[in-house]
Amino acid sequence: MTEYEEDLLRILSKVGERGISVRALAKHIYNKRTSLFSQPDPQAIHNFVQHYLLYHASKPKGNVVRVRHGYYRLNTRIPYVKQLLIDFRNEESQKEEEPPAPPRQQDFSLSLFD
Repeated sequence: MTEYEEDLLRILSKVGERGISVRALAKHIYNKRTSLFSQPDPQAIHNFVQHYLLYHASKPKGNVVRVRHGYYRLNTRIPYVKQLLIDFRNEESQKEEEPPAPPRQQDFSLSLFD
């Protein structure tokens, strides 16, 4: 799975039944991959997203479904996609759980006003 493909599937998993446009999806991936030291080509990302969605939406058991012109969502009837959704949700819930706070150490410093 390529880095763009994983980002694409994560974003599609959050979108839901309404779907998302190709342009918005490409912008999300571009923004996620852009940093101070690297700037990917936005046209290359848009082309990747467009070709990926067209290819997988045209397959009968593809992991993407076309909702309407230019809008796509995950095909939740496919077992592979159901497992991806479960995996993504588990990862998000693990990130949300905060690690336990370290025990506070007692302050043994001298007070100036005693």
